[in-house]
Amino acid sequence: QPAACCLPLLQLRLMCQLSNAVTVEMLPPYIPSAEEKADPVLYAANIRKLIADALGVPLVDQDRSHFLALVNAGVGVSWDGTRLTAPPGVLDERGCMDLQPYLPANFAKAKKQQ
Repeated sequence: QPAACCLPLLQLRLMCQLSNAVTVEMLPPYIPSAEEKADPVLYAANIRKLIADALGVPLVDQDRSHFLALVNAGVGVSWDGTRLTAPPGVLDERGCMDLQPYLPANFAKAKKQQ
């Protein structure tokens, strides 16, 4: 796995910090509707939206294929986590890139079937 190489580095960074703070927000229990009980995908989508709303962030439709495309393109995150790093020519002037050449060949076909 491409991300497995980063795990020892992340563990070292975590252990070298004198203090690590975390904030936990407990949401009220969510009772699924009859439709959600019959359709786990609908239930998961509604839970995702509930959590995103609680965090104040937008939902983004991406999966592991997108992450692997970025890894295959050589895109990473800087040591301090504040900026993207990429080989010359991968990102455009706005810092964006076309993932299509780096996605698996069957990715577009699988998305159309959904």
